[in-house]
Amino acid sequence: MTILEMLDSVNKKRIELEFLRRSKTLSRILETQIPYLDEWSTMTEEIFRLRLLKMLGLMSERWEGSEFNIENVGKAEEIDVSISELARIVGGERPLVGECGDLLSKTYKSQVEECCLRGGFRVNLSRLSF
Repeated sequence: MTILEMLDSVNKKRIELEFLRRSKTLSRILETQIPYLDEWSTMTEEIFRLRLLKMLGLMSERWEGSEFNIENVGKAEEIDVSISELARIVGGERPLVGECGDLLSKTYKSQVEECCLRGGFRVNLSRLSF
């Protein structure tokens, strides 16, 4: 094995090691974000329940006072629509996070390939120089 081949092998191993390090970092980031998405979904359900209870309380107060404001029903419907929209958006976030991870991996893989090609080009160029 020549020095240039050894140098090329060392460079490939360095690139592979860096790829593994970045993959591990990306994996950690994604693993830490997934629980927040799950928590967000639970929070939106809890917020909806709390707002519904509050709205029912307001409506019962109005009912006891012989006043019923139809605007409160409209507001409750608006809140319900908003929370449903938010839950839909949060549900769509999880696949996007996965897709983002896939795209980052592909980008990094192409960068590694580019580095390999450049390294090979340099090795070939140095061989021609001798």
